[in-house]
Amino acid sequence: MCAASLFIASIYVICIFILTFIGLFTFKPSLMKRSAILISVSVCCLLYCCKKENKNSGSRNNIDTLVYNFSYSGTPCINDTISFIANEPAGTTYLWNFGDGENASITAPYHQYVDSGSYKVTLTVNNDTSHIISKTIIIYNNPIYTNLAASTKTWHHVHLNVWSDGYIDSTVNDTTLQVTYINAVAISFLGDTLIYSPSSSSGNELVFVYNFYTSPIQNRYGSILFTFNHITDSMECSSFIHPGPGEGLEFYDYYTSH
Repeated sequence: MCAASLFIASIYVICIFILTFIGLFTFKPSLMKRSAILISVSVCCLLYCCKKENKNSGSRNNIDTLVYNFSYSGTPCINDTISFIANEPAGTTYLWNFGDGENASITAPYHQYVDSGSYKVTLTVNNDTSHIISKTIIIYNNPIYTNLAASTKTWHHVHLNVWSDGYIDSTVNDTTLQVTYINAVAISFLGDTLIYSPSSSSGNELVFVYNFYTSPIQNRYGSILFTFNHITDSMECSSFIHPGPGEGLEFYDYYTSH
């Protein structure tokens, strides 16, 4: 729009200049004076319109490129506080549905779940169904002994190369490794973050799992399984890579604490 206005104004200014030259050659000072005033007014109007156009264009671009989303933080356990926040523009309205029958209508609400399970959280912006954002949050029963797993221990490591017709067993020297407590549902071991698995845990044992793809194309995937017994203060960790189609090789690592 500004470029088009500039083109039209340029033609207008050229015409005024022509009138000015006519005034010079015909010795008509009044015509020259009027032409000078028209030129000054035209340039000022042109600059103002372009500045306003650029400002409005920038505002529209900011709105068009906005990504509607929300995030949440906190330990996802029953009766713990989860904080939610929407990254929507100022002046919009919000309708939160936390998936358990509870709602909120502010930008950054807090919420507590009283039961474990999977909940679909939705956020509706400006009562517009095209601006509904949804995410699934999993709430766990609080594994209260997770922090006891955090320690530095001596580990015995066995590495197995498993083939379709047998395996090769090799033992690695004992080593000292650190288990890091992240929060009530997560620990870190050997640089990986493992998440509490309530379905695999039972009694005195807490189980933490990390799943990963090593080769999505060949459908190779791996898992890390970490078990902690808070009564015996013992820990085990195993990792393995499942073979892809037609492969007979499986790598297996096993750690046990002394």
